[in-house]
Amino acid sequence: MGLIAKFKEILQIVPVWIYNLFISRVLTVVTHSYLADYLKKEEQKKEVSLDTILDIGIGTGLPLYKIASKFPQNAKILGVDIDENYVKAAQKLFKDKKNVEIRLQNFYELDVKKEGQFDIVLFSFSFMLMPEREKAIILAKQLVKKDGRIIFLLTLHQKKNPLFEKMKPLIKYLTTIDFGNITYESEFDDLLKNCNMEVNKKVRVTSAFNPFLNLFKIFMVDCKA
Repeated sequence: MGLIAKFKEILQIVPVWIYNLFISRVLTVVTHSYLADYLKKEEQKKEVSLDTILDIGIGTGLPLYKIASKFPQNAKILGVDIDENYVKAAQKLFKDKKNVEIRLQNFYELDVKKEGQFDIVLFSFSFMLMPEREKAIILAKQLVKKDGRIIFLLTLHQKKNPLFEKMKPLIKYLTTIDFGNITYESEFDDLLKNCNMEVNKKVRVTSAFNPFLNLFKIFMVDCKA
């Protein structure tokens, strides 16, 4: 491998390494574990099926990889993301998992006629990055089965916070990690209401041993289709 090619490879790996170090291992692996346990209980109660799952914004794939064993062995999982470096890392991680497909794909371009419908449509911290959120929910409702669930993992803030507004662009500049726009709880609740989304459960994910998890005010919102 030439020097230039090696340098390009390093440039691709660095954002993945930073994301996994500061986000995946500290935050999203924990929240995905909570989600998997929650869905497992719902499945045992016959409230939901886990046979087909769409993960929107799969990132590096590490959080999903950590919980994949908690889903049915034959579950069909499609993970999509628009970051090429993250997708390549996720594809490498899941290369031996025939039931998992990782795709470089714009969520808005998914075609329900081609993809079919899913039992679970999951926005993995990607909803705050969506430029047209109402359109995203409308498409998610088309992609989920009649008795399925649309689930959001996201940070929700109760009031305007100028400090966080300024921090997010700075964090992106320093780490390449995009947290998207601030998502406020009241605005998110209104959006769900306007889109006729029935909230089955809304809970803040906390941990006595993880101060970062508590700082970011992460919620799981489970909506019935």
